[in-house]
Amino acid sequence: MDIEKINNLRNRIFEELKGYDIQDVIYFDAMRYSGITRRGLTIRRTTEQVMPCYLFEDDEDIEGAEEKVTNFFSKLVKAKPTFVITLQSKTNYQNRLSTIPYREMLDMIVVVKYTMENIDNIVKWNVLPSSFKDVTYDDLKTFDITEQKLFKKAYDTTRVIFEEYFGKLSEILPMYVDEAQEDLIDEEVYFLSNKLMMFGANVILYDENLRRIYKVLGKNYYIIPCNIHHLFVIPEDFPSSKNMMLEMVKWVNTYTLPEEEYLSDSLFYYNNDTKKLELVEEDALI
Repeated sequence: MDIEKINNLRNRIFEELKGYDIQDVIYFDAMRYSGITRRGLTIRRTTEQVMPCYLFEDDEDIEGAEEKVTNFFSKLVKAKPTFVITLQSKTNYQNRLSTIPYREMLDMIVVVKYTMENIDNIVKWNVLPSSFKDVTYDDLKTFDITEQKLFKKAYDTTRVIFEEYFGKLSEILPMYVDEAQEDLIDEEVYFLSNKLMMFGANVILYDENLRRIYKVLGKNYYIIPCNIHHLFVIPEDFPSSKNMMLEMVKWVNTYTLPEEEYLSDSLFYYNNDTKKLELVEEDALI
């Protein structure tokens, strides 16, 4: 280990990132699953608990990698967050509500998430939901943004990134089930999400989306919240029992759905007279 080269690199990172609340630059040895030890650097910030690390190649010279390592951390620190709106289960967030800004939405909550990934990567399906983190009150200080501006920016960005997808369930489900199950798909059931199929429940936060669905169906409709990523839409004159369909969703939520994707056990109703989405009380289901 060349202590002098390590200290020179640490000092250069401190100098390059002056003004970005760098608390420490840490050199470490990381043991890989293969048993091979890799050298690495990470930076600790006062406003971020976790930062990515740079791992040196086995034969990489620390002095020769100064420019590369410095640029690596510089891009990370100077990157701008991308904020998006998500619809989440209030139950799942019960223990975190005091730490995050949120809005009420029927029996759910609207939560802003962020990623440091480039928007182009999101649009090209190169980003997973796990890449997004909840914005906390501490993050508001870090990103120097007010709660009001945060929600507006997230709403506007989400509208651009997550384009609405609405179509018959029979047109999309065959991609996920075998031919024997295709006959079970009712032609009057619709699928609602976004084209990325990620955080797709957020499409119902935009009134124009709800009005557009009404124009397509020509009648009021129910929305079944399958999970945070997609929803089912059924016309109000759908012949089957809504109660039966809701019980099916509850069963799926209880026994097969990952807890982090759970949204709601409720049924929602779009009323074109009021132009509002309403929570359907269970005693009103037939």
